[in-house]
Amino acid sequence: MELTNLPRFLNRIKRFSKSYRVSLTYFLVFLLLLTDLSPVFAATFTPGMAKRDGPGPFTGAVSSQGNWSNSFPDGLTYSRGAQIKGDFYSTLDEDQGSVVFWITPEWNGNDNKYHIIWRSFGLQIRKNTSNNLVFYADDVPEISASVNISSWTAGTTYLVIGRWDSKNTLDGTNYVSISINDSHTYGGSTQPSTSVATDIRIGGDTSTTNAANALVEGLTIYRRPLFDGTYGIDVGNGDEINQIYNSGTGKDPTLVTGSWDVVFALPTNSSTGALATGTGNAWTHPHASNLLYTSTTNTGGFMMNGTYTSDSWSIEGLNPLITVEALATSEKIYAGGYKTTSDGLLANEGIYYDKTVTAGNDWVIRALAHSDGTSIPKVILYDQTNGAEIGSLTGTSTSTRTDPDVFIFTGEAPSGMTTLRVKLVNTQASGTTYWHQVEVLSNLISNPSLETGSGDPWIPTGWGNYGLDAGDTAQETTSIHSGMSSIKFLDTAPENENLTFGSGSLFTTGYRMFGYWLNRSSGLLGYRTFSGFGSVVYQSGNTSFSETESTTIGQWAHDTQVLRAVSFLGLAVTINTVSSGVRYTDDLYVVNLSDVSLTVTPASEANSTENTDEIRVDGKDMYMESSASS
Repeated sequence: MELTNLPRFLNRIKRFSKSYRVSLTYFLVFLLLLTDLSPVFAATFTPGMAKRDGPGPFTGAVSSQGNWSNSFPDGLTYSRGAQIKGDFYSTLDEDQGSVVFWITPEWNGNDNKYHIIWRSFGLQIRKNTSNNLVFYADDVPEISASVNISSWTAGTTYLVIGRWDSKNTLDGTNYVSISINDSHTYGGSTQPSTSVATDIRIGGDTSTTNAANALVEGLTIYRRPLFDGTYGIDVGNGDEINQIYNSGTGKDPTLVTGSWDVVFALPTNSSTGALATGTGNAWTHPHASNLLYTSTTNTGGFMMNGTYTSDSWSIEGLNPLITVEALATSEKIYAGGYKTTSDGLLANEGIYYDKTVTAGNDWVIRALAHSDGTSIPKVILYDQTNGAEIGSLTGTSTSTRTDPDVFIFTGEAPSGMTTLRVKLVNTQASGTTYWHQVEVLSNLISNPSLETGSGDPWIPTGWGNYGLDAGDTAQETTSIHSGMSSIKFLDTAPENENLTFGSGSLFTTGYRMFGYWLNRSSGLLGYRTFSGFGSVVYQSGNTSFSETESTTIGQWAHDTQVLRAVSFLGLAVTINTVSSGVRYTDDLYVVNLSDVSLTVTPASEANSTENTDEIRVDGKDMYMESSASS
C-alpha cells in the first residue's frame, strides 16, 4: 500500500464505523484478520526478451537473462534445419567450424557460476564455476580448450571465437581452440565425436539453466575453422580472426568472409526492443540451394556420398584410366570431397557434373581444391548445349589442404543453352588434385561477368548508365577475371557518374551477400547503393552501404559482405568511380540468404522470482501495478 493513499483509506474506514456504530479499533482488528493488511494494488508481470544496442560492432545484441539462482532463464533456440548429409545441417555442420561472438557480461569473471553462451549437445561454449571460459568440441569425454577469465569485469566487451575440427588437428596436436581478443589457446588432443542437437540454444543450457546473463552480439557460426594467421583454413582472406578483432574496435565477420561457409548468423535487424519468435533477425548461407545438390543420398557438389558416381559426377576427358576416390580423412577440409589422379598421358582431365538449366540463368560459383605439388586445378563453367566455355579459373601447384585454391566467379546461360557442365580438371597430365566442394548459386545480377554490352560509353547488357559520357567506359578483353570480358573505367570517368543495376528480384527486402572483383592501374574503384534505388545497409547496423575498395595495383582482388535491404525497393548496385586512373571490374554477384526462425521463450514470473518473494525484472519484462480501488 502506498502511504499517499493511507489517509483516504482511513477516512473511508471512519465513515463506515460511524454508520454502523462499530468501534474503529475493533474494525481494524477485524480487517487485519480478514486481509492480513494485503495491498490494495494488483500486480501484472509480462515476460519478454530484449535486443539492446550492442557495445561492440553490432547495433543489435541479444539480452539473455535469468534469476540469480541460475535456473530457468530466458530461452532462445533455433532449429538445426534440413539435413544435407551426416552432421551437416542447414544451420550447423558439427564436423568442423568456428563460433564467433562479442559478449558483454553482467557478471565479473570471478563470480564462480556457470553461464552457458551457446550449445548444441556436447559442442558448446560456457563459463564454469572455476571461472574458466571453455569451448567444448565434446563434453563426454571432455575435449576442450579453456582460458581463465577471473579478470573479466562486468560491462566490458570481449571477442570470443571457438574453433574445432573432428577430423584433423588445428595445430598439429589439438582439435579445439578458443580465442579471446585475438589471443589463441589450443586444447583437446583426442579426436572428438559429433552429433547435432535438434534445437540449438543461445544464452542457456538445454535444460533451461545457467543463464548467460550477458549481451551477445554478432553470433556467427562457420563450417570451417577460421584462419588465425598460422592455423585454420586459409581461403584467401588473410588472418580472419585479427581482422574481426580489428584492434579491439571489432568488425562484422561477414565483412571479411561474406556469407561463404556461414551456417548461422544472428545480426538481429539492428533495432532495439523486444526480441520475438520468428524470422528477420537471423539467416544462413543457402547451402541447400546449391545447384549441384539433390539429397542426402546424392550430395553433388558437397561430395559427401563417398562414391563420385552416386553424387552424379562423371569422368571428364578421353582417358578412362583416370582414377577418382573419396578423400582420406587427413586430406579433408569438410566431411566430403574427391581426389582425381592423372596417369601422365593427357592434360585437362578430371570429373564433371551436368545440370539442366534455362537460358538467361545467372550464377556465382565457389569451389575449393588443392594440389599434390604437381597438379594444377582448374574449374570451368561450360555450355554443353552449344559447346562453348562460359568462364573458368585456374589454380596453382602450391596450394595445400590448409591453404587451398578458392575459385569464385560468375556466369550466365547464353541463348539456347539447356545443359550446364561444371568441369573440375587438372591442367597437367600427371598429379593428384583434391576437390573439397563446389557450390553453384543463383545470382540476382544479370550479365554478372559483363560479357555483352554496347555503346560509347560501353554499358553492359541489362545495366544502366547514370551520367557516364563517351570515353568513360569501354569493354575490356585483356584484363579479365573470368570469361571473355570485363568493364574498364578510364581516366575521364568522374566521381558520381556510375554504372547501375537494380531490377527484378532485387526489389525485395532481406539479407543479401554481395561480392565483386576489382583491379586497377591507379586510383580507386568502389561500390555503393544509389539513393534512387532504395535503402540498403550493412547487416551490423543501420549505416547505408557505401564501399570503396583500394586493391593492389595490377592484381584482381575480391571483396564481399552481407547487406540488409530495408525497403521494398531492395538492393541496387552502383559502380562508383571516385578518382582518376584505369580501373576494371568483373564477376559481380548478389545472393539471397535464407531466413532462420528463432524461438523465444522469456523467463516466466515464477522463474523470475528470487528469495521466494522478490521478482527480477530485466530484458523486456514488464511489472505493472494498478489500484484496485476507485
